[in-house]
Amino acid sequence: MFSSIRNFGKNERGLIKMSGNLLFAAGVSPLLLSTAMAASSLLSIPTDDLPRNRYCGSGNVTLWECEMPRQTVVLCLETRQVSPASLSLRDVEQSGKNKLLARGGTDTKLSYASYPNGDASLEFYNKNSRYVLIDPLRGASIYEQIGSRGTQRKICASGNQTLSLNFTMEIMKTIGVYSGS
Repeated sequence: MFSSIRNFGKNERGLIKMSGNLLFAAGVSPLLLSTAMAASSLLSIPTDDLPRNRYCGSGNVTLWECEMPRQTVVLCLETRQVSPASLSLRDVEQSGKNKLLARGGTDTKLSYASYPNGDASLEFYNKNSRYVLIDPLRGASIYEQIGSRGTQRKICASGNQTLSLNFTMEIMKTIGVYSGS
């Protein structure tokens, strides 16, 4: 049921790979990260050890998921080389159509914040639109899409609390989008 990922270091470009232990439950977001992660960061994970995800595809892990009546929005992390471009936001319709909404990188900026009350948020924004994932410590998660047609705010079926995990915070610090609290 659980898979352990270990044995990481820096690669030839000086990019930090993962150290410590990370536990995943099959098909579930990361559950635990050892304190060794605080001194290190994540840039490369052997994808053979990761659970397969129905929305993000192989070599990816789901960091956040928002289920709504007609759609599911997921935050995917490409685990081979972690950078802003390895984070993507996908919209999966009830029919199964899987559409890329945003990917971090040159044209799309990312901003992550964690707050003293335990809430966390991640924002993808470019010149045309903004996508905001809001993860309150208590209560349902929220997905906002802001564009030329105004703001759509949707309440997720349940709360995730995955954006406030140490694992997620370390990823955001590694890729340079963490603004802290």
